Amino acid sequence: MLRYVEQKILVKEIPDELSLGIFISGCPNGCPECHSKYAWDGSKGTLLSTSELIRIVYPNKRLISCILFMGGEWDSDTLITLIRTSRIHFTQKIGLYSGLELDELRKVILKDLDYLKVGRYDSKLGGLDSPTTNQRFYKIVHMDNENLLIDKTYKFWRDNG
Repeated sequence: MLRYVEQKILVKEIPDELSLGIFISGCPNGCPECHSKYAWDGSKGTLLSTSELIRIVYPNKRLISCILFMGGEWDSDTLITLIRTSRIHFTQKIGLYSGLELDELRKVILKDLDYLKVGRYDSKLGGLDSPTTNQRFYKIVHMDNENLLIDKTYKFWRDNG
């Protein structure tokens, strides 16, 4: 089971989208200099059931264009259920911010996502807003049972043309 410690409207995490970010607790990555250390303890927060997800998204559904899960990939079965619940009940796009590398992520998670951020934070390389970052941000296009990942990391850079 997954828990969340907060949910808030986000303007920068998904380019061209106004997102409801759901910060899931219990991240096992422990990245040094993580901006969300308060969410590491998986025993903290509110249980994120499908009915709780609907309860927190519904009042915001007219304000937002994207539902963004901030973590949760360590319990991929539950996360997939939450993503699919979002897809069924809401018309918003769906994103996932993961600290895993792309090859570590279960591919079935991609099936219902529109956006994906992957990569552990490395302060020497910078976050998504740095051209030297190891992190990647993708727009996912679904074609003929295939997930095409289009790298849109450049959208976070100041001079992105």
